[in-house]
Amino acid sequence: MSVASSARTTHEVDPDREPFGSIFLSTSDYVFTKDLAGVYLDANPAYLAALGRDASAVIGHRDEDFFPPDIALENTAREQLVQLCGYELEDEVTLILNGQSRQLVLRRLPWRNEEGEVVGVAGVGIDVTGAYELRNTLQALQRAQVHVSQASRLQALGQVASGVAHDFNNALTTILGLSDWLLHEMRSDAPHRADIETIRTAAQEAAAMVRRLQTFSRLAPTSPRGGGQEFVDLGEIAMSMTDLARPRCQELADQTGCRFEVVVEAKNGPIALGVPGELRELLINLVFNSLDAMPTGGTVRLTANCLKGRPVVTVTDPGVGMTDAVKARAFEPFLSGAGHQGRGPGLSLCGAIAERHRAKVFVESTPGVGTSVRLTFPPPTPIEAPRPAAPKASAPPVAATYNVLVVDDEPEVCESLAAMIAAMGHQVVTARDGAEAMGIVTGRPIDVIVTDLGMPGLNGVELAGRVAAVRPEIAVVLMTAWAVDFGPRPPDGIESIITKPATMAALQEAVEHAVERHQQNITNHDAGRAPTTIRAKTS
Repeated sequence: MSVASSARTTHEVDPDREPFGSIFLSTSDYVFTKDLAGVYLDANPAYLAALGRDASAVIGHRDEDFFPPDIALENTAREQLVQLCGYELEDEVTLILNGQSRQLVLRRLPWRNEEGEVVGVAGVGIDVTGAYELRNTLQALQRAQVHVSQASRLQALGQVASGVAHDFNNALTTILGLSDWLLHEMRSDAPHRADIETIRTAAQEAAAMVRRLQTFSRLAPTSPRGGGQEFVDLGEIAMSMTDLARPRCQELADQTGCRFEVVVEAKNGPIALGVPGELRELLINLVFNSLDAMPTGGTVRLTANCLKGRPVVTVTDPGVGMTDAVKARAFEPFLSGAGHQGRGPGLSLCGAIAERHRAKVFVESTPGVGTSVRLTFPPPTPIEAPRPAAPKASAPPVAATYNVLVVDDEPEVCESLAAMIAAMGHQVVTARDGAEAMGIVTGRPIDVIVTDLGMPGLNGVELAGRVAAVRPEIAVVLMTAWAVDFGPRPPDGIESIITKPATMAALQEAVEHAVERHQQNITNHDAGRAPTTIRAKTS
């Protein structure tokens, strides 16, 4: 088709004389031609309809008559490039057609005369708005699926963590309880006292780890910021990483045949304000993640020092590194530093612990080179000394010793609790379930019941309700290894709530509070008063 013939308006095209005329008229694609000055020479009905104009209002006009200046200028620049280079140009553009935003795949090609000279530009536009919206919808759906999948995995983790935490807390109750009891019974210079103190410390740190896992899984309320914080030597914690990481290094070496090691540099270790167990967990998770990111072995370097008065800890590895996309999501659950599925919530827990300690996290990583994670802590400030406690209001006198009934369906837990309570000077009797406990309550004097929450048959709350009906003078302490939130009004008949694993001191405090509060309630006829909640002391 010559330039002369193309100058005719669309209604003049004769399909019989020009075979391609029918295609020009009937296609839903947008077809047009322009001269070297950008003036429209021709436009098919589909393009005219999209512009909302007839042929006389388009032929002989330029883009600035139809489009905003920025779009018209961009069209002119691209068409001039096609004319100068003599090559086709295809790109995706957004045009406002007939008042609506449309996405087009626009193909521009040189328009030549019979001698082959470039005399203008021909364009074919394919409206892909529907496909574009479908693609955006699909991408949004894929992102939603990722979030749903992650949420499902977190929910599954929460359910698993709930059961594991319950059983683990019961086991720790036995370990911590018997450790406390042994330390209470031993002389201060006993040969193995230091070993038992080590066992007790390990049990305390394990209990703290379980609570943090419950917090991560949204199974327990987050502890207040600053609770249990003290001055911590980060250098000392860093130095302990070599021993803690040695089993993992050996495991990886056995699996891969490569050498793994952790080197620590922590001269004159910096002091930070924090929770020792949490900071130890923070560093060991970072070290383990670095070890896992080195498939061919290597050395993880851990440094602890002070920079401009701020404690700084850095963990560096020569591992696989991370892309920017992976680095941006490094502290999301189930994502390891290598960008594949991780081994759990390690790094996300690290982020939560760092946030609680107001530490800033800086990550530098290059694929194939390695990763460096730097933690910068705020300068430690003096801990405010606790104010002297106000004198307690006078309360009715209570007996020095009580008759205590311990109810728990786990024999080891029941016996360890009984041993601790007996060591406090109380008289103790045990029961394995609620039915046995009710038999004891109706047949002998009992001052306090310490009962587990989750038991077959009658659970702890149901037992407390039945005891209140037949022996309202008995105080009840509820123990639980679950992360249960009873809200502002715990169940009736329960004066104290204590979480497992409990130290001997926490258990004694719970028993004393329960008796005192119960006697106050009886005296004041105020059974609706909120009971005291005793949290296990693990430090």
